Amino acid sequence: MSRLSLKLAALLCLAVAGLAQASPVTDSEQLLAKTAESPTAGMSKQGIRAQITSQQRITVSSEMPGRITLLDGLPGERFKKGSTLVRFDCTEQKALLRKAQAMEKSAATELAVQKRLLELDAGSTMELSKAEARLAENRAEVSVMNVRVSRCQIKAPFSGRIAAREAAEHEYVRTGTPLLELFADNSLEIRLIVPSRWLARMKKGDPFKVAVEETGKVYGAEVIRTGAVVDPISQSVEIAGRIQNAGKELLPGMSGWARFPYE
Repeated sequence: MSRLSLKLAALLCLAVAGLAQASPVTDSEQLLAKTAESPTAGMSKQGIRAQITSQQRITVSSEMPGRITLLDGLPGERFKKGSTLVRFDCTEQKALLRKAQAMEKSAATELAVQKRLLELDAGSTMELSKAEARLAENRAEVSVMNVRVSRCQIKAPFSGRIAAREAAEHEYVRTGTPLLELFADNSLEIRLIVPSRWLARMKKGDPFKVAVEETGKVYGAEVIRTGAVVDPISQSVEIAGRIQNAGKELLPGMSGWARFPYE
């Protein structure tokens, strides 16, 4: 081997040695590498990944076509059960309701007249039956219009917070258009994927701990529900838990690590 080749080989060895000293593999990197190979490899050190969700999370959609005159609340704001969240321009629907009510009143008057005529032997049972049918038809029309007018506003089905706003005031929307996304912040739960072998020991009410990354706090929790289907490939099952004494700082979508006594 030439002198030049020997020098190049020596320089290469020094460079490799320097890189090994400058970039040691940390424990976290080894844990990430193990987790990439197997999702359960890091459970014994970090616990099990958990995510906070809301049992009541819905998307409010329009039940009628029309122009929005009120869209109350912005993302993050709270609302109370029964409060009006959305209101539509229902000038036409209310006018049609008044028309149907007037026709119902007229049909009721006509029926009363036919009954009186029949009592005086001046009417016929056929005319009385027609009057009764017209009144029933008009009453049905009033009921239909009352339903349409009731759709002119949307009230909150529960107390909670607004997650997203999909429309704007003065916007014309069609039936089925998403308007608001709501969630109940008093019905938060934790979803986790645990080894299916734990089902032999796990029961409702079992305590565990959850460290939430976004708040930096550790919370006590309990098992409230176990899944009904086991994934045969990963041999895991989904369970749900409830955080005890959950504060208002917790929100759906937050995540962290849970530790169980079964580990």
